[in-house]
Amino acid sequence: MKDMVSIIVPVYNAEDNIERLLNCLSNQSYKNIEIIAVNDGSKDNSLKIMKKIALTDDKIKVFDKSNGGVSSARNLGIQNATGKYLMFVDADDLITSDAVENCINSVSDFDAVQFLMNSVYSDGSVGLYTNIYNDYNDGELDLNKVINLLLSGQVSCGSCTYLYKTDIIKNKNLLFDEELDYGEDFLFVLNYMLNIDSITLIAKPLYQYCETETSLTRGIDNMIRNLKKIPNLRNKVLKVIGDNEEYVDLYNIQLSRRLITYYAHFADVLNRKEFKKIIKDLNKTEVEVFKEFDKNRLGKGARLFRYLNLNNHFNLLYLYMKMINK
Repeated sequence: MKDMVSIIVPVYNAEDNIERLLNCLSNQSYKNIEIIAVNDGSKDNSLKIMKKIALTDDKIKVFDKSNGGVSSARNLGIQNATGKYLMFVDADDLITSDAVENCINSVSDFDAVQFLMNSVYSDGSVGLYTNIYNDYNDGELDLNKVINLLLSGQVSCGSCTYLYKTDIIKNKNLLFDEELDYGEDFLFVLNYMLNIDSITLIAKPLYQYCETETSLTRGIDNMIRNLKKIPNLRNKVLKVIGDNEEYVDLYNIQLSRRLITYYAHFADVLNRKEFKKIIKDLNKTEVEVFKEFDKNRLGKGARLFRYLNLNNHFNLLYLYMKMINK
């Protein structure tokens, strides 16, 4: 018999999309799958819809729990997974009809399969998610290079673009950190990569990230909340990577890029007064992060950004971010 694949779906208030996703998963070309749908305390009809569909589809297993966040829902799915392999799909998204089959055909003796992702917009248009692997061919990847690219933020850190081995996750207790609601995917994927020996790539988009106007990853308020969570995330990442200076440097580069990207967005959509107000509020958080960086190990742009932040030069910082946007 072909190897079983467990597909874990965390569900929270997804009544508009969950039936579409379950039908997509149930109709995969690879048939030996179990679909573990975990209702995370939804307040809408998500649970009712899932239970109804599961009555006529024995591949679907529905679990219900009180609301605890996406990490706790995924962890419950992991605990109940019986497949040799597992993957994650979010309730608002989709995968191609041959996604699982492609992964199984590629996994062989590898410990993980990575694949690419498309962004599907509300108007029906599709865009290939920017990724350094877009120009790669199918085949084995250098694991150390993958870890370096992951730490520096040059490849997808989302947990949904990989096929994993279930026994590695369970034997190593590689669960999602339920204390995090920002960066939990990155930490999980990084931890997994540090505990395996090999990975291969499918150089085509099998995952379809469905963008919506209410996407949780959008909006200035959300960006501000996420920025304030970076110090806690950084502390947890440093515990995972230990005293490896190369890894620490690469992760600091990623944080610098992320901070600059966020600040550049603020400068693009806000006037100077609004920008200064937000940055002053964030400055305690940024100082906590940047004071840990070795400035001599940062690029020129990141060093300037760090200097302007640490010395409260908000007007100059605003102008620098405006320059970046041009």
